[in-house]
Amino acid sequence: MIIRNLKVEEGFFSNLDLTFTSGLNVLIGGRGVGKTSIIELLRFGLASGNLSTSSTDTNAHAISILQSSGRVSIELEHDGRVINVSRSALDKQPIFSEPFVSPIVFSQKEIETIGLNAEGKLSLIDSFIPDINEGMANIRNLNRALASSSAQLSQLRRELAELREKTSPLSNLRQREQVLQSQQVSFQKQNQAVDNSQRQLNEAQNNLANLMVDIENLIGIQNLLKNKISSLSSLLNQQPLPQLQSTVASSLNSLLKEANERDNQTINQAIQNNVSMLKEVEAVLKQLTDQRLSLDATARQKRTEIESFTEGAG
Repeated sequence: MIIRNLKVEEGFFSNLDLTFTSGLNVLIGGRGVGKTSIIELLRFGLASGNLSTSSTDTNAHAISILQSSGRVSIELEHDGRVINVSRSALDKQPIFSEPFVSPIVFSQKEIETIGLNAEGKLSLIDSFIPDINEGMANIRNLNRALASSSAQLSQLRRELAELREKTSPLSNLRQREQVLQSQQVSFQKQNQAVDNSQRQLNEAQNNLANLMVDIENLIGIQNLLKNKISSLSSLLNQQPLPQLQSTVASSLNSLLKEANERDNQTINQAIQNNVSMLKEVEAVLKQLTDQRLSLDATARQKRTEIESFTEGAG
């Protein structure tokens, strides 16, 4: 990988534009002219970190140069491809035109001191290991799992010690175990009967729920029929038609009488039909009510059987 160019927009080094050659590039200048700052901008822009201090310290140096509005842009060349990378002071990670592997960036001070620092030596060696970050993350996860398992093991050891203390009167416990085993055998024999009772209870409750819906609907139909019969009967009790006395209108008396009689016949027939239907509804309602009482009795019986078995079963 070759670093071809570095540009800075805004910030303390605003409009800085450095072009590097493909060979050796040397920065020469007095103390404080910004040589280290160039290294830190490269490191920050490429998210390289360093091997002798924390990445937070390095980022702080670069961010102080970029200030709040600055941005560093870096042009890379790798296998003949040009990769553009940029990062502002506010970006947590660089923005790039295509993925790349961050290079190792050393300052002069790091080169002088890294050999004296055991942690720096190890970091340098680790940096050449592929997927080191993923491996370290796995190690951290394994360490956390190991710590958790150790804590669980300690807890289990304490519980084991408590259990050993509690189970010291082993002979009494064995006698109690025999009693419980005999009770268990007895309960197992009753399991099938309880299952049957539970199934019958569920079936009775489902049938009872359906019956209640039908009973409520039939009661509504019954009330409707009674209201219809009452309304039709009120039509029969209306006042008789008045007799017309004039010569011109008297001829209508017989016609009105016949029409009224036909209406009464129709109303009586309708009343009889509704009365007949009401009797049918009441008969079915009585049957359903009797079934409901029977199902209620069955449900109570099965519930009592289940409760008598489960009492103390735990």
